[in-house]
Amino acid sequence: MAETLLLIFIAGKIGNIAQDKGRSRVGYGLLTALLWFVGEIGLGVVGYNIGGDFLSAVPFGIAGAAIGAIVSYLIVSNLSETEEHKVKYTSRYSGGYAASPAPEKKPAIDERTEDEKEEDDFAASVGLSALQDDDE
Repeated sequence: MAETLLLIFIAGKIGNIAQDKGRSRVGYGLLTALLWFVGEIGLGVVGYNIGGDFLSAVPFGIAGAAIGAIVSYLIVSNLSETEEHKVKYTSRYSGGYAASPAPEKKPAIDERTEDEKEEDDFAASVGLSALQDDDE
């Protein structure tokens, strides 16, 4: 049970590393599980042949699982980033890898007519509020 939880944890971490490089998270998580089980069974069989009983196969199996996880980590850590991932996360301002800055906000378009703008400017110059109604 603990071995299965450890495998899920390690496969998730290696999948996250692959995803950060623009690769398939699930694919490299499955690669981790495959190498884990191949290493565990392969070295478990070697341990059984050396010791002659199942008790001697256990430490070899655990070592094989650890070797499989390490090999999977080395494969993923040596992957290069995909070109799409580089383009998506390259900042044109810093030259490095970062999320692009937020676009600059454009000023709101002033939809008032020229007469309304002149009235507001005059009202402001004489100290009147531009919000007063002309109907009063």
